[in-house]
Amino acid sequence: MRRYEVLKDILTALGLSCAVKQAPALTPLHLLWAAEEIRDPLMQWLGKHVDLEGVIKSSKLSLRFVPSYTSEIEVTPTAIPVVTDMEAFSSENFNLEIYRQNLRTEQLGKTILFAEVTSTTMSLLEGLMFEMPQEMGLIAIAARQTEGKGRGRNAWLSPAGCALSTLLVSIPLRSNLGQRIPFVQHLMSLAVVEAVRSIPGYQDINLRVKWPNDIYYSDLMKLGGVLVNSTLMGETFYILIVLSKSAWEVRRGPRCGSWAWTIPGSFRSTRRTARW
Repeated sequence: MRRYEVLKDILTALGLSCAVKQAPALTPLHLLWAAEEIRDPLMQWLGKHVDLEGVIKSSKLSLRFVPSYTSEIEVTPTAIPVVTDMEAFSSENFNLEIYRQNLRTEQLGKTILFAEVTSTTMSLLEGLMFEMPQEMGLIAIAARQTEGKGRGRNAWLSPAGCALSTLLVSIPLRSNLGQRIPFVQHLMSLAVVEAVRSIPGYQDINLRVKWPNDIYYSDLMKLGGVLVNSTLMGETFYILIVLSKSAWEVRRGPRCGSWAWTIPGSFRSTRRTARW
């Protein structure tokens, strides 16, 4: 306890706020689709796989599919309502139209589970990943996490503004990549770096991959990381790829949970900042 008080005094003297804040309340999920042709097959699939109460269960949680959400419906880490009426969806943290305009995949990321606040995106797809057709392209996206997971038993702090997602990928066991599954984490990390550096004006940003799966700005700061969980079922690997960016925001603003070198909007200069 004494060490905590000393550390708190030091951080306060540096101008940081160390006030204790409550974790935000969990919110329902929204079922969204990036292409209209996905809608009918998706709803037909759900109609065949939910139980009489509209629930799909996994080992860790239950997803209850409902047309709309009311405050009487409880949201817990193990029981989450999923709103299926996309017309009622709006969010300050996720622009579906921009997402649609920039998605260039044939399958990946076509079906979206979005939450403003969830415990962790890692568990949201578990009840769907082995059953839903691959062409549906599942991805879970959250604005905030309350119980994010890192490597080992590490916790992942996920304040507002981070890019948090879990992507489902299916890879045949006997394919070239299926024989080299550990490469998936390296390929995903490299893809993130290449995606940023392909944006006009950002080609020279000093963004790099640190072995095996961390994303760094120069050698100054870890900006994010990739975590991969794979399950072999028959002849197919079902892989959950978790992408988290800690101090690197979607809106390019400096908002992070610790002392960090962050990249302002221009991505061409650095400054030291801390925000709790």
